[in-house]
Amino acid sequence: MPEGSPTAETATETQETPRSGRDRLAEVEARWAAKWADAGLHEADPEPGRPKFFGTYPYSYMNAFAHVGHAYTMSRVDFRARYERLHGKNALFPMGFHVTGTPIVAAAHRVAKEDPVQLRILRESGIPEEELGKFADPHHWIAYFPDKWREDITRFGMMIDWRRSFITTDKNPYYDRFIKWQFLRLKEKGYVRKGRHPVIWDPVQKAVIGDHDRAEGEGVAPQEGVLLKFPIEGRKGHHLIAATLRPETVFGQTNLWVDPSVDYVELAMEVKSPEGDTKKEHWIASRECAEKLRLQDLGVKTEVQSVSGKDLVGLVVTAPGAERKIPVLPASFMKTDKWTGIVTSVPSDAPLDFVALQDLKKDPAPLVACGADPALLETVAPIEIIDTEELGTLPAKAVVEKLKIQSQKDDERLKQATEEVYQAAFYKGRMLPHCGPVAGRPVSEAKEAVKEWLLAQGSAHLMWEPESLVVSRHGHQAVVKVVSDQWFLAYGDKEWKATTHEAFDRMEILPEVARKQFHIVVDWLRDWACTREAGLGTRLPWDEDWLIESLSDSTVYMAYYTVSHHLERLKPPADDLSPEFWDHIMLGKGDAEAVATKAVPVDEVKRMRAEFDYWYPLDFRNSGKDLLQNHLTFAVFNHCALFPEEKWMQGIAVNGWVTVDGEKMSKSKGNFITLRDAMERFGVSETRFAVASAGEGLDDANFEIDVAKSATRRLVSWLDNMMATWDRVAKAEDGEERGADRWFASVLNRTLQEVDGHMSRAEYRTALKVAYHDLGRDWSWYLKRTGDDPLPSLARQHVSAQTRLLAVFVPHLAEEVWHHIDGTGSVLDAGFPAADPTRIDPAAERQETYFEGVLDDIRNILKIIGKEPTKVYLYTAPEWKRRADGAIAAALEALPPGERVNPGTIIKALVSDPELKAHTKDVPKHVNLALKQGAGFLNQHRRVAGVDETAALKESQDFLTREFNAEVAVFSADDPDKVDPAGRAQGAVPGRPAVYVE
Repeated sequence: MPEGSPTAETATETQETPRSGRDRLAEVEARWAAKWADAGLHEADPEPGRPKFFGTYPYSYMNAFAHVGHAYTMSRVDFRARYERLHGKNALFPMGFHVTGTPIVAAAHRVAKEDPVQLRILRESGIPEEELGKFADPHHWIAYFPDKWREDITRFGMMIDWRRSFITTDKNPYYDRFIKWQFLRLKEKGYVRKGRHPVIWDPVQKAVIGDHDRAEGEGVAPQEGVLLKFPIEGRKGHHLIAATLRPETVFGQTNLWVDPSVDYVELAMEVKSPEGDTKKEHWIASRECAEKLRLQDLGVKTEVQSVSGKDLVGLVVTAPGAERKIPVLPASFMKTDKWTGIVTSVPSDAPLDFVALQDLKKDPAPLVACGADPALLETVAPIEIIDTEELGTLPAKAVVEKLKIQSQKDDERLKQATEEVYQAAFYKGRMLPHCGPVAGRPVSEAKEAVKEWLLAQGSAHLMWEPESLVVSRHGHQAVVKVVSDQWFLAYGDKEWKATTHEAFDRMEILPEVARKQFHIVVDWLRDWACTREAGLGTRLPWDEDWLIESLSDSTVYMAYYTVSHHLERLKPPADDLSPEFWDHIMLGKGDAEAVATKAVPVDEVKRMRAEFDYWYPLDFRNSGKDLLQNHLTFAVFNHCALFPEEKWMQGIAVNGWVTVDGEKMSKSKGNFITLRDAMERFGVSETRFAVASAGEGLDDANFEIDVAKSATRRLVSWLDNMMATWDRVAKAEDGEERGADRWFASVLNRTLQEVDGHMSRAEYRTALKVAYHDLGRDWSWYLKRTGDDPLPSLARQHVSAQTRLLAVFVPHLAEEVWHHIDGTGSVLDAGFPAADPTRIDPAAERQETYFEGVLDDIRNILKIIGKEPTKVYLYTAPEWKRRADGAIAAALEALPPGERVNPGTIIKALVSDPELKAHTKDVPKHVNLALKQGAGFLNQHRRVAGVDETAALKESQDFLTREFNAEVAVFSADDPDKVDPAGRAQGAVPGRPAVYVE
């Protein structure tokens, strides 16, 4: 394969590339970046009558540098914007910076206190020592990191219109007024309400703990769990209480786990039934849980008595949902300060339960020590409840065995196993037929449905815990308290949900499998606390004691991009931007004259209204899958609430998380790569190439360091070859078209169709593979087939087309090639290379596939005989075998599904064919040999359909002579003048010429 081809591999490609190649690419990148900036190439203004594309990436939080995970997600918007612009659309990709909330304030507070951990984080981020003190001021973070992000993203070549950039919070008075307008209108529509909501709470200080008040657990929120009530046999009204995060697994409960060494507490309760009346019950849970139940108003009246865990072992309870009798067994792995200190066991789907049960069966001594009968264990075994496809119906057992977990103390592997089982079950699993009201349903739907079913039965209640450990500044471990004066967005509103479902049904969702997940989130989403008391942000316009929290001021800001640059240009007093002003700009209500001011005159109001109307609705929003269950869904809810249907969001794409060489990015592992680090270490185009190659869809992407390292050599070779090829063929005239020319023309035009489809579906890894790797391989083969003498017009088409395809991924380099071959305008405006369907020639492609098969046969024969050939004879099949194969194929294709072919029937039909009369003795052997191949026969028959084998081989005689350094003779087995010294011609069959080597 030619040295400069994109697939020419060398042993040095996985090593560091010499700086010369990287320096050359860096010079090209810097030169074109400067030219783009001077020309305002990435700035987009309305062009009435021209189709538009408006795409966005959720603005990132400004408390650190951008890393390759950010680069992967935002690149998907950049790729789409470039693709749409190549298709002739007026493409807009703006970017802002998010600073709302408490993390920045908390981090600044830690710097002011000279917290060593926070200072180390800043140092490791590359902050100079003399600059550290400045980060004690939250506003320094707001000034510093957006500038660094802009520097890095601009260098990365993102197609961003920076005129529209902004920061959030009241530091930006115009954005502040926009968010106030949003919330005033949401409240008017009844979507902002006041009510009960769980918060993170310091039980000693008796205060809400915001992020800035935490020594540990910044960003941790309350997590909802389902409290299950297990009636104790023989003790009416008494229940053991256990919590679960997976209510859909209740059908697989086999036992309860309690810690015999722990003193639990019996509580007198007054709990509300689903009908609304109060019921008196007795609950048994850990002492720590009792206080949490009080804080969450779950009906604790008095503490009745202390209960030894040892005395609970051996009791029999009824499992809610499953409604079967199960025993209480001893264990020591549960934490009494987490949930209730009692655990329900589902060994089919919980690896820890499976291992603990196996351990107890091997050694029932802990059970005997509690005075319980080991016979209790005889009936306890995993119960199949979910079919997970890849892990079967007993996924916990499968993963435990796969990871070779031997003990409950193997915490790391048990954690890995639990996550693996959850991923397999939640995203791909389906409930088995005996699972009550959710039988046959996907697990992702069943989880919420079972929760609601249990609550409606009165078998369960809701409880909250922090998602992970939170420690207050005072050193107290936090819990969750339910407060009653919180403002929230009413995402639980049924009518609002119905409208949002309708919006998701209309939208383009990429990948399509994510649509179902969005609908599930809409269904289970409940009211969302939208305010906090501290941090940075916009104050609630009617209750300024509260700040709007960070996931609530970031739902419709995409609309703000359409006018932000005008406001920054005009710089009006913030008071000019009244709610009525935003009503007119965003909704078209009222008159421009009525909202105009001296600083924002009528013509500017009309201009902003027209700009919003041109760009909206939003066409494409891409985010990581972690935001699927909050930000992305919130955005659709809010668009439905505020805007008319024609301005609802049009498309959402979701991607997986990013790993580095298959491992989660982590500073402790040394594999955490910021974007600026990647560009310094590998180069700009190289990083873009590796990012594009990393993944697609919902699966986690993998940024491979070797791909980034080897990209320099690949891209320099591509750059040189494209320009050298163009120089050689720019003015050359075509000769007679050959079979190889028809083949490559077909491949090229089919490739253009395929890449267009992949890009339209945001399948960028596959698009790059086809556009660069596959097309590069085919081009190299074409050069070899033609003796490095491509058809000039076809070579020009190839250079032009591949350059425009790669403009999506490596725009600086594509621009360099484009100006070498064209010299006018930007490659972005050159148009997507359109395929010519009339040049797609399946017969030419089949002929080339046939020829490659013949080459392989010759090579294999030469390998067996182990000597250099002087002459190669090729014999194509006689016509009677072609006729026979056609009849055999027709008979096979006419068979009903599942029916076996009768060789005798086919042979009888063939021997009665007058055209085959002379070959009556040979027909049975030929038929039986064909049928022995099974499906392989039909595949080969279809591959050579319409191929003139003799003509194809004769046309390629020069190539074969060069390839094998030997004289090559081609004959048809029907040729009376054929030279056949060894009598091999009779062995030729259609698609497999006979070969003889001297």
